[in-house]
Amino acid sequence: MQKSFKEKSETKKHIFKIVRLVSFLIISIILFIFSFNILHSDVSEKMFEFDRNKWILFGLFLIIIILNADELFIDTFKSLIHFKFDEKVLMTIAAIAAYILGEYFEATMIVLLFNLGEAIEDYSNYKSSSNIQSLFNTNPTKANLLDLNTNLLTSINAKQLKVGQTIVIKPGEEIPVDCTIIKGSSSIDNSNITGEYKPCDVSENDYLHSGSININGSLTCLVEQTYDNSTVSQSIKLIKESEKNKSETQKFITKFAKIYTPIMIGISLLIFIIYICIDTNQWEKSLNTSLSILLTACPCAFVISIPIAYSSTIASMVKHSILIKGGKYLDGLAKTKTIIFDKTGTLTTGQLKINKIVSLNNHYTNKQIVELIASLELYSSHSLALAFKNLDNKKLNITNVKEIPGYGLIGKLDNKQVLCGNKKLMIKNKVEILDSLDSNETIIYLAIQNKIIGYVTLKDQIRHNAKNIIKKLKKIGVNNFYILSGDNQSVVDEVVQELNLTKGYGNLLPEDKVEMYKKIKTGNKNCVYVGDGLNDAPILKLADIGIAFDKGQKLIKTTADIIFMGDKNYYVTNSLNPIYDLIFYSKKTCKTILFNLYFIFIVKAIVFVTILAISFYDNMATTQLILGLVSDVVLTLLTTLNSLRLLKR
Repeated sequence: MQKSFKEKSETKKHIFKIVRLVSFLIISIILFIFSFNILHSDVSEKMFEFDRNKWILFGLFLIIIILNADELFIDTFKSLIHFKFDEKVLMTIAAIAAYILGEYFEATMIVLLFNLGEAIEDYSNYKSSSNIQSLFNTNPTKANLLDLNTNLLTSINAKQLKVGQTIVIKPGEEIPVDCTIIKGSSSIDNSNITGEYKPCDVSENDYLHSGSININGSLTCLVEQTYDNSTVSQSIKLIKESEKNKSETQKFITKFAKIYTPIMIGISLLIFIIYICIDTNQWEKSLNTSLSILLTACPCAFVISIPIAYSSTIASMVKHSILIKGGKYLDGLAKTKTIIFDKTGTLTTGQLKINKIVSLNNHYTNKQIVELIASLELYSSHSLALAFKNLDNKKLNITNVKEIPGYGLIGKLDNKQVLCGNKKLMIKNKVEILDSLDSNETIIYLAIQNKIIGYVTLKDQIRHNAKNIIKKLKKIGVNNFYILSGDNQSVVDEVVQELNLTKGYGNLLPEDKVEMYKKIKTGNKNCVYVGDGLNDAPILKLADIGIAFDKGQKLIKTTADIIFMGDKNYYVTNSLNPIYDLIFYSKKTCKTILFNLYFIFIVKAIVFVTILAISFYDNMATTQLILGLVSDVVLTLLTTLNSLRLLKR
């Protein structure tokens, strides 16, 4: 698989940074060794008195600082121009002041250890982003375009494909764009999409995601999405956009650092003034103490480890086919107590099977009833349609088909209006139906010219792991579970009872779901809604956190905050596992961040007090600087490594 130009550029940039850092460190070590004897020789205390050893030492450490501090000084200059006081400003002030004092070794260590901290941050961000890129490390630049008139294949750039064109995907090739199979069967490797290798058998009418790999059979497919709108391209865009949706904690840390840094500069200056007032002869010692406080106060650990915790979790989730559009949703999931489910395709498999066929008109047999419904359902995106799409029946030429979310389908057969849908569709079109008909199964009515001719009942299956996942969610603090569904109330009640949920509401239109969500949300913060169909789009947009299953529907991708990706087998067997994983790892992320914050504050407080205690001993001034510097770097390293642990799951 070829890497994109931008991805190659980012990799080269990262490698260059590492090589540069290592090179400068090696040069610095050599210079340190060379100057070791000079450090222990007699060096004149007077700044401007000529002393060969002193000026050699001065020059050597100046070279080291120039080699390692160019980016630090440039960034500091830019920050000061915009009146921004960040951790780089603190480090620059400390390094320059230490160098002026003649503490060349300490000044150089400030620069080197700061570079080490920057390298840690760079590595962490690179690691998180590379985990995401490894999942989407696919670039199917070529496609085999089929000319239906000449039956000839032409190799073209995948970006040139248009919706409605026909392509051929040969064994071993990547799927260039989202498409539907119109001829052939094969096995598909969806590891680029789901994060794990699990071949999926596909055949006619199955939807294929771009980035997947055709394992064995040749497939003729109809292009459903352009290259830019296909699964892989859209998924990468969503992940990049997730960086904009910062959590409240991230926003707080950013604001905190802007206020905290100038305050600590002020405190450091105040300490210097107080010490000078106490003893005017101890200005060097006072400056050492204030610089040490400045180094201890550096917010590097905050501004590096916290964002990395969020990005690590998001990257980890991507590897397991879960796309999260920002850290703020992790905060919300960690606090949620209420989950609201759509029923069909979410709590149930969504793969309904025909249970009973009833003809109410002597002119139509049971077989013809099924043929009519199956011919209409070909145009539906609802999960109910799956019960008919793979049936080996004659397909009738029904035209002007229109899907009405929450009702059903309307079309024309031989200039006669055909209605196919639920009870609400029949009532809306004034079709008389059997009032006595009541079933816990889903009923699809069929009418021609506003006269009922028959109906079919479908039976859906609750997911095999649903009950266990609900129990596990209760153990980690989720207490309320609701169902909002367009299905019959009796069907919803049956699912509520079997899964031991809080309550279920049936017979709801999309707008009814929105109103019911608002009522449930009253008194409940961070309500999560989980759905999978087009009729869920309004409520996914409204919900505090909207979670959806990606089935190639662009509207769902844009309205949902979190998207589960996967092949058709994944949806049937494992769709509730990611819900538990999401909430569990969101809580783990927040606990990691909280631990980092407490750890940073406690250690900085201890070091702060220790530096003040050391300041009473004249012969330990250098120890203060080293302690302040090392504590900041070690804190940054430890908390960042702790955040990076979230990558592994």
